[in-house]
Amino acid sequence: MKKLLPNRFLRGIIYGVILAIMGYFMLYIDPPTKYEITEQYTIKAQEKLMIALAILVPKTMDYQQISNLKIEGGKKVFIQDTARLQVVIVEPQEVKDTIIILTYDVYLPKGAISWHGIPTLNDLSPQQFIESDNTELITKSRSIASGQTTEDARKLYDFVSTWLKWPSGDRINATTSALIAYQKKVGGCNDFAQLLTAMLRANGIPARSISGLALPQLVNFKNP
Repeated sequence: MKKLLPNRFLRGIIYGVILAIMGYFMLYIDPPTKYEITEQYTIKAQEKLMIALAILVPKTMDYQQISNLKIEGGKKVFIQDTARLQVVIVEPQEVKDTIIILTYDVYLPKGAISWHGIPTLNDLSPQQFIESDNTELITKSRSIASGQTTEDARKLYDFVSTWLKWPSGDRINATTSALIAYQKKVGGCNDFAQLLTAMLRANGIPARSISGLALPQLVNFKNP
C-alpha cells in the first residue's frame, strides 16, 4: 500500500493540472460565433422601371470569415471582388415588382479582439482619402499625442470618436476623405476609420483601415 501512495498522489496532481488547463480554455478561449445574415431588398413601382443595384458585402479577412453567400431574385446578378469587400451587382433590368434576398454566414471572434497585422511602409504613407501629410492634420495629431505608444494611439482614437458626428439624412454622398471629415466634423463609419488612420500615420504610428462587421451581443441576429 505504501508503494502505491506516491503513484496515486502523482496521478492526482496530473489530473488536477489537466482540469485546470481545461477550465482555462473554457473560460478564456471562446470560439467565434456564427451569424446567419439575411438582407431583403423590395422594389415596387406602378409601372416597369429599369433598375440596377449594388450591395456591399464583407469578405473573408484575418478577423472574420464569410461563407455561403447566396442571392435570390434578379435576372442578371454577379459578384465583383474588391480589395476589402464583395460587391453584389444586379445589372440594369426592367422590372415592376421584385424582391432580392441576400444571405450569408459570418463567423466573428468574441470579446475584445486584437488583430496583429504586419506593418508596411504603406501603413505610414499618405494615400487617396487618407491625407496624413496634410499640415492641418499633422498639427492637430501631434497636439494630442507626442509619441508612438499604445497610449498615444488611444488618445487619437478618443479624439476621433468624439470629434465626428454621424450624418443625418442621405448618407450615400457622405465624404470619404479624412481631411474633409475632420474639417466638417461629420462622417460615417468609413470616415471615422479614415480620419483615425490619417492622424495615426501623421504621428508616426503605422495604421490601416479595414472593412468588416462588428455585431453587438444585444442585436437579435439568428445565432444557431
